[in-house]
Amino acid sequence: MSKLVGEEIADAAARLEPSVSIASLRLHRVVFPGEHKWPLYPDPAGGAKSLWGYVDIRDVVAACLKALEAPFRGHEVFFICARDTGTDVPTRDLLERFFPNVPLRRSLSPHEGLFDVAKAARVLGWEPRHSWRPVVGEG
Repeated sequence: MSKLVGEEIADAAARLEPSVSIASLRLHRVVFPGEHKWPLYPDPAGGAKSLWGYVDIRDVVAACLKALEAPFRGHEVFFICARDTGTDVPTRDLLERFFPNVPLRRSLSPHEGLFDVAKAARVLGWEPRHSWRPVVGEG
């Protein structure tokens, strides 16, 4: 709830002063290199609430720097998340098991993440660079 309130305050501030740039970064389970056992969600049920999302701290730092330098005005919200999931179960299988009533609108790569970071790429010039998969030999 506090995150939502923060975003509402940022909206109000941007309306009062249109020349400001405020980036609300929605981070998903920030992980540090070497700190976690992988996969992050060995039991897929444990990650369903967060849609198995995560982001490497190095990508968080890069997103913060990009947000400080980006030439947009007003308040914008960005998902900052890895492009893959934190589990070794294929994404399609996860969706069929935990969200069977949600229709798929497009095909998914085997471990594709469920958060769209396209806006962060388009507006901030930010792309996630780190994945847990190369660390454990999957990627």
